Amino acid sequence: MESKWYCTTRSETLASAAILRMLAASSPCSAAIRHTASARPDRGRAAHRARAMKYDVLQVLGMVTMVVCAQALVRILVDNGDRGLLDGLPGGFLPALPAYAVLTAVGVLLTGWAHSRAKAVGRR
Repeated sequence: MESKWYCTTRSETLASAAILRMLAASSPCSAAIRHTASARPDRGRAAHRARAMKYDVLQVLGMVTMVVCAQALVRILVDNGDRGLLDGLPGGFLPALPAYAVLTAVGVLLTGWAHSRAKAVGRR
């Protein structure tokens, strides 16, 4: 009687790692079984999700920075007496204007970078 082995890449379908190691020597797909027995597949998926989630969080952080600083930039142009978050910055209107402009640009760049990285990871 010929036995047929089922090739699998998921360790959850087999009873335990000990059975996998025992079968690895006689299986036609021993490399896949050996890899499955030694690897923890959940760790790879969790790391992938964490990486993708990191880019989502960075994208949201970039959007919030961009919106807050762009709103403050418009406000300081309309009413240069109200400097918003950078009210404690010494020098008045002149240093606050480029500071808000740079922070708005940083928010735009961070949002774009995080979106492209999330797309590369397969999140978009």
